[in-house]
Order: sequence, then structure tokens, then C-alpha cells
Amino acid sequence: MFTTLPHILIVDDSAMNLEILSAALVNEYEIETTTSGKQALALAQQLQPDLILLDVSMPEMDGFEVCQRLKQNPATAELPVIFLTSMDSHEAEAQGLALGAMDYIAKPFQIEIVRARVRNLLALHHARHTLQLALGSARLGIWQWELNGDHVWFDNSMPSPLGYAAGEMPNGPQDWADFVHPDDLLGLELCRQKLRRNVPHFEIELRLRNKQDTWTWVLVAGETLKRTGQKNTIIGTFRDIQRRKQAEQALAAREAELSTLIAALPDMILTLDMSGEISHCHLPSDTAGWPAFDCKPGQGLSQALPAELSGQLVQHLVDLMSGGGSRQFNAGIEQNGQHYRLNIKITRREDKEGYPIGFLLIIRNLFQADSTLSHSASIV
Repeated sequence: MFTTLPHILIVDDSAMNLEILSAALVNEYEIETTTSGKQALALAQQLQPDLILLDVSMPEMDGFEVCQRLKQNPATAELPVIFLTSMDSHEAEAQGLALGAMDYIAKPFQIEIVRARVRNLLALHHARHTLQLALGSARLGIWQWELNGDHVWFDNSMPSPLGYAAGEMPNGPQDWADFVHPDDLLGLELCRQKLRRNVPHFEIELRLRNKQDTWTWVLVAGETLKRTGQKNTIIGTFRDIQRRKQAEQALAAREAELSTLIAALPDMILTLDMSGEISHCHLPSDTAGWPAFDCKPGQGLSQALPAELSGQLVQHLVDLMSGGGSRQFNAGIEQNGQHYRLNIKITRREDKEGYPIGFLLIIRNLFQADSTLSHSASIV
């Protein structure tokens, strides 16, 4: 599990206790000892041990004060602490746990119990640290929500996707309305209603207020943790999707611009899949002088185009399936006693690996193009 021996700092004013614990643990861990609470604070910051075994009853500065100062210092706040004590008091035990200690070991020491508790706590701390790294690299945060209220608890023990460092995220119950963009509160309320109808899971994209007091797009996912009577607890994650949303907005803007440009083109444009089915159809804004084409997505060429034209197109498509590249040809069709001359260019569409994924057809009305040129010449 560990690539190097975990480092344990043992703090006890009794030299005998230090000797007993060191002898019990030295084969599995690197050991550092001190009899002073003040010295323990300095060593903890300097060495960053994986675990601190801390005596409660010490002169000058007792273990409770040492633990409190450790937790108040951001450099040592995350170091796990196990108290060593001969006290048989539930009040003292509760006080130590409230200060942030992870466990207690009673004196006189039972060596096998000491080893087991140290081993278990280090494994738990390592797993939590690994989880923190994974969540941080994935830009994930953790939250818990009591469904019948508006309060949410954010895990502030690790860096937040909202720009907060570990320990900076507001602790304790928070109001959703203080974090969620006003325009997204309705969507959150709809999720609450679904969860009340026993829907076990939900996902929603919304904006949360970040440390800079601006908005960050996140994907919020939650799942029912327990249902006891009317109390529903939901636990979940939120993931930073700001870059994705910005990319989507930029893509939407480009697509809108492209649609505007295409709409101004005098040509008919079709995209086909590899089976020849139409996936997109653009008709020119001015269809005067064009044959009547009934073109819709989902149709085959024989449904959208006259038979004499669709037959020629199919033959070129077959050639392009194996040969690639593009084909261009002129075609004439008769419709309602009117003759039309068309120029058709077909290009095979490919993915990044060069695998064919469909076709692009550009159909130009040569009669209309000739008329435009003639009109321009007459003006000149």
C-alpha cells in the first residue's frame, strides 16, 4: 500500500511509554518521539507525519491543546491523531473526538490492539488521501442534502471545483439559494420533486457561486443515501464543466454563423449517410427557376429527387465508396414540360482516421447561374 514506511510521531511525557510504543511499531514504521507538546507542534509541521500518537495528560501543554492547535494550522490540520490516555471518562473522549482526533488508545497498552488500530487508521487515512487526489484531479466536489429542507453540506476537507482550497469552503449547513444561480433554482426544485417520488438518482447542470463570486457551470449528481420515515438524505458530487459549457456556447455560435452563411447560398446542399439516406437538406432561399424537389431528412434519394437524377447519383456514390475523393457532373432533367440543367458535386466525407462516414452533395442550378451572369452583364 505504501511505497515507503509510514512516519509516526509519538508524543508522551513518559519515557517508558515512548519506549514501549516505539518497540511495538518500529518494525513497520519510521518513528519520531518527543515528550513536549510544544516540540510536537514544531515536529508535526516540519516532518508531516502520517500519524500522531498523542498523550492527553502532559505538563505545560496537554494533548487537547496540542490537537486543537494542530487542527487550527492549515499545514497540520489534515494529520490524523490518535489520543493516548489512562482516563476512563466519556466526557474526555468526546472532547478529544470533537477536537478532531480519529481514535483513542487506552493505557496500559495492549500491543496487539495498538498495532491493529494504528494499521487500520493509516489504511483509512491513505484511502481518504487517495480519494481526495482522485476527486481533485477529476475536479469533483462532494455534498449532502437533507431533502425536506433547503440546507446543503459541502465537504470542505479537500480543494473544491469552485476555487476553494481545503478548509475554505463554508462549513456546516448552507442554503442552496446562496450558491445556485437564480435561473437554475427551478431545475433544482424539479429534481427535489422527482426524488420525493422515490426516483433514486438525478443529474442536473447548473451554475454555482464560486470563491470569486462569479458563476461556475457544474454537473450535479445525487443519489438517495437513506430513507427513514419522512427524512430523505441525498449525497452526491458536483463536477466542473465550465470549459465544456464554454466550448458548447462557442460551437453554437459557430453553427449559427454557419447556418446564416449556408442560408445565403444559391445552391441545394444535401448530406447523406453511408446508406444514402438524407441527414440534412438545405434548399436555396430563392427557388424560382428550380425544379420542385421534395427533400426531407430521413428520405432516400429516390424519394427526394427525380428518378433520372437519383439514378445517376447512386452510381457515383457507389464509385466513391471504394475510390474516395469527389465527383462532379452535369445533368439535365425534365419536369412539367420544363428543362433544367444542374451541376452536381459529390464529396465523400471521412472521419479523422479516413474512414468514410457519408457524402456531401452540392447541386447548382446552371440555368439560374447563367441568368445571374446575363443580368450582371446587362447592367455593366
